Amino acid sequence: MEEEFIHPAVLDLLSHGGLSPTQIAQMRDLVVLFIAQTSHGSPANWLLEVQAVLDRNQCPLLQIVADDKGVHAIAAVNAVTSVPESRWLGLEICRQLVEQKIGVSIGMAAGSTFCGVTGSSSVACRWDITGAPPVRAARLMQYAMKKNVPMAIDESLLNGSSSTLPARVSLLEDNVPVKGSPEPVRVFTLSQASEFAAMNLLETKHGEMHNDQVDFIRKHLTNEGNGRHSRRLAVVITGPTLAGKKIVAQRAAGYADMTPFLHVSDSS
Repeated sequence: MEEEFIHPAVLDLLSHGGLSPTQIAQMRDLVVLFIAQTSHGSPANWLLEVQAVLDRNQCPLLQIVADDKGVHAIAAVNAVTSVPESRWLGLEICRQLVEQKIGVSIGMAAGSTFCGVTGSSSVACRWDITGAPPVRAARLMQYAMKKNVPMAIDESLLNGSSSTLPARVSLLEDNVPVKGSPEPVRVFTLSQASEFAAMNLLETKHGEMHNDQVDFIRKHLTNEGNGRHSRRLAVVITGPTLAGKKIVAQRAAGYADMTPFLHVSDSS
């Protein structure tokens, strides 16, 4: 159970065994997303679009807020079940939300976060996430709204154990004071190149780890070395979940002067 989210309803059951709900908590490595609505449409319709993307990527929606910052949603990768490549997935979720063109400004930060019941058992007791990552994510969302960019992240997304990044990022500004960080941070956003399918995944932070596989597949796609100019009809790439199969496929296709089209199904 140490790797699973404990729902507040379960806490009530556990409390009958003499264990107080306020004693159950975890420190988890979360990727926290604050997603603001920047469009002028219906908040309900906007939220349905956002939640559809979150659900496809198994990222739980934790809170919906309407305050002085406007309408925004709070979600977190790793809050329910452990994800090996949580930073990779967080950036992929941002890319999908931006490509939906529904009007979003996203702030995202990662790190150790308190997950558990906060408040008194008699007044405002609820399950919540608290700590530096949620604070930084909220401030980065405000920064993205001020700068009129769809997404802002700090270096916590780039310094993790993630082996690959799903899209290129570019530096927006250096030495930005962000509440939740002891020192000014560098702020990044999705690169403009991510709008083009053929270039979307050609460069990654640690893309060199796939270079041998990419070159091998490129040679098979072009029949290089066989003295022929024909191309193979298909190459099947297999591997475990989040191993980088899509990255390898799209890079190999790009280097073979092909335009990759990605189809994702719910069953595979």
